[in-house]
Amino acid sequence: MAEEAANLLRLSTPSLVATYFIGSLPFVLGFLYFWADMSRSPTASSACGGAAFGMAFLYIWMKWWHAAFARGLLLRLTGEQPPRWTVRRVMNLLAIQGLAQPVGLFALPVAALITVPFGWTYAFFENLSILGADGDGPKAVAERAWRQARLWPGQNHLLLSLLFLFGLFVFLNVAIALAALPHLVRSLMGFEMPLLSGPWFATNTTFLAVSAGIAWLCVDPVLKAAYVLRCFHGDSVRSGADLKAELKSFLRGGATTAAILIALAAAAPSSAYSEDTPAGRPITGSIVGNGAALSPEELDRAVGEVIRKREYTWRTRRDVSPKKESPEEKGFLASLVTSVGESLDYALRTIAKWVRNFARWWRETFPDRDAPEAKRGGGPDRLVVPQLLLYALLALVACLLAVGIARWRKSRRADSSVDGMAAAGAAPDLACEDLSPTRLPTSEWLDLASELGIKGELRLALRALFLAGLSHLARSGAISVARFKSNREYERELRRRAHDRAELVEAFTETVAVFERTWYGTHAVDGEVLGSFRKNLDRIIAHADE
Repeated sequence: MAEEAANLLRLSTPSLVATYFIGSLPFVLGFLYFWADMSRSPTASSACGGAAFGMAFLYIWMKWWHAAFARGLLLRLTGEQPPRWTVRRVMNLLAIQGLAQPVGLFALPVAALITVPFGWTYAFFENLSILGADGDGPKAVAERAWRQARLWPGQNHLLLSLLFLFGLFVFLNVAIALAALPHLVRSLMGFEMPLLSGPWFATNTTFLAVSAGIAWLCVDPVLKAAYVLRCFHGDSVRSGADLKAELKSFLRGGATTAAILIALAAAAPSSAYSEDTPAGRPITGSIVGNGAALSPEELDRAVGEVIRKREYTWRTRRDVSPKKESPEEKGFLASLVTSVGESLDYALRTIAKWVRNFARWWRETFPDRDAPEAKRGGGPDRLVVPQLLLYALLALVACLLAVGIARWRKSRRADSSVDGMAAAGAAPDLACEDLSPTRLPTSEWLDLASELGIKGELRLALRALFLAGLSHLARSGAISVARFKSNREYERELRRRAHDRAELVEAFTETVAVFERTWYGTHAVDGEVLGSFRKNLDRIIAHADE
């Protein structure tokens, strides 16, 4: 069933497959955005209602297109013409999918928790998508879907198990590919991808959600095609739909088949089937191409020469029986020299054949403009499309190289401008999230924090003190600064490198906790918090210099 489902998808038209992704891609992208926004946004509680309403709309949108996709697969199996999508049919399908499918969001997790009824429950909701476009009412569609779900339970559960394992391996492949993507981009293009870098980004829930979404888009069409086949075979038990489809296919191809048989019968040489042909008389024909007679001995010799060629020797069975040496047989050295010579001759002839084929392809693809049309072997417009495709490919490669070089030069200019600003003494923007702790030495960060404290900008002063601590730890070799690292990663790195200096690790842990809840959280910064933070920073500097 899984193999038939994959074959059904292969034979489907691109427009039919596009109907699935028209519905699925907006929902998957919206779900990933919803996931990331609800996980990280500080206004998630206020925006949750509107976002959930949008996800509900995208879910109904997806289920409607899934029903259209499944209906197209079913019509391909039955051989029927697709009916017109009237307003009544569209509204009926929306009502069925909008009322029944949301129930599956609650029924499927409960059935999976109980385990036993999951196969029937999953098949029921898949059958709703397949049978919901027939134009029947919700009650009739639900009854047909449940009747189909109860058919062949062993096949249903085994199919789900196999495709679940297949989906698990697809998920692992997608996750590994996405995890290797930053390294490939850094190696090939020369720039970093901060959002997909670092040793722990693969455990991020958004990364796992992206991998699961891509894997689902790869596996779910096969699963829907399998349940379309189950519905088709289930209806065939009562209505004989499979026999009707075979009969329609035969009737469509019957005229073509009859014409081919008549043409073959008319083209067959009558002399080969004549009863008055004398026994032993060689049949004349076009075997050698010029109408001359070919005797059985010559035919045997020609066949023997052909089957002894290297490209056909793999079909011949190897003889492993011991042979007796004859006086006329060549010696070992002579046989070795002959074999090497034949191999070299075959290799040279093969290389020459490749060179001739490449030269012919080059002449046909890039003909001589000065040569007459008769020598070029075609009209003037025969090779316009291949040449345009080749030029388009070359232009695409050139654009990609230009983009890579431009980004590399931009990153170099940005680095040089940062170095120039640092050398000129320009004050850094403490509100910038990409600000590096190594931009200034520790003393200058401390001076900047003092100036901001006098001005009353205590929150910025707190960040300047935190960057001073990171700068001092980096210069002492306790940590290594990188743009993709988080504060918790710096804390884990310090625990690993300075495990024998417990007071340093403890002071830095307290510093990270205070900075996280004041800079990223809602805790206010006052003079007492800033003074306590400065004392912890003095402890970090003192223990880092030990």
